[in-house]
Amino acid sequence: MALIHCNFYSYALGKDTGAYVILPEHRDLKEKRGKLKTLYLFHGLNDDYTKWVRKSSVERYAGKNDWIIIMPDGEKGYYTDNVCGNDYGKYFGEELPKIMKATFPLISDQREDTFIAGLSMGGYGSMRMALNYPERYCAAASFSGAINIRREMKDYPEYAKLYEKIFGSLDGNQLKPENDETEENHKEDKNSSNTDKINLMEKIKKEGKPIPRMYISCGIQDDMYPQSREFVKHMDKIGISYTYEEWDGIHDWEFWDESIKRALPWFLKKN
Repeated sequence: MALIHCNFYSYALGKDTGAYVILPEHRDLKEKRGKLKTLYLFHGLNDDYTKWVRKSSVERYAGKNDWIIIMPDGEKGYYTDNVCGNDYGKYFGEELPKIMKATFPLISDQREDTFIAGLSMGGYGSMRMALNYPERYCAAASFSGAINIRREMKDYPEYAKLYEKIFGSLDGNQLKPENDETEENHKEDKNSSNTDKINLMEKIKKEGKPIPRMYISCGIQDDMYPQSREFVKHMDKIGISYTYEEWDGIHDWEFWDESIKRALPWFLKKN
């Protein structure tokens, strides 16, 4: 496998940014035809785009089935357009896929070959992208995902200024509807937003569109554990199929390495 370090300019972000890309070397593809399945893999809040390569064995796992793995820099933007900051949602949802396909022609255009995953903050981002672009992604995975932003804002007050910059004020009820995952919000404000994850799943299902297959994992001793459990409970209520796995583990790379090891072959299942 080859590891390529990319630096390029983003018009959506208004600055240079970067990504690591893992892909099969030419010597591995001599007898093969067609384009390759691709996984967009997001990092967490206190990491950067180098961490998946540095802390896990994702390159070795990817080589077993000729994956292209794209690991972009999400900074601390939660993969969404910030209230006061950069348009990360537009970048990851629209610009980045175009840049990657133009740079790496082996990336498939087919939905059945396109996947997305992430850890912690990246788990929030992967779920958000998959549900905002269900026509693009066949399946999505969240590892120890920071899925419930309102809970995040309450549980981690040390990040209050960052969360307000990204999502708006919780106390002032200015939290963007797309990021409010509470059951109360779904009851009281169900028709006011088409962008929060639960409402998006309901909308996609009602319209008869295919919902990306979902894989959720979380360590039982992880502080994020309640968020993953709540999320799958919502999917049960809506009637969305998913795969949920939990095992002993905390919010660390030992758990995330095992998660990506399990997720890659799961992605290849047909249902």
